[in-house]
Amino acid sequence: MARRKGQHEETVEFAKDLLEKGVGMGEITKKTGLREEQVKKVMNKMEKKLND
Repeated sequence: MARRKGQHEETVEFAKDLLEKGVGMGEITKKTGLREEQVKKVMNKMEKKLND
């Protein structure tokens, strides 16, 4: 289970990198295997951090 959690965290970090580079949602979901809702959640967390 811990290994799987680590893999998810790595995937989320990869998604963050892609978002910062301006990669589109479709490409991110393809490359990461995350659902669009998950990517949006990552985006919201990133935006919240910037606004704090």
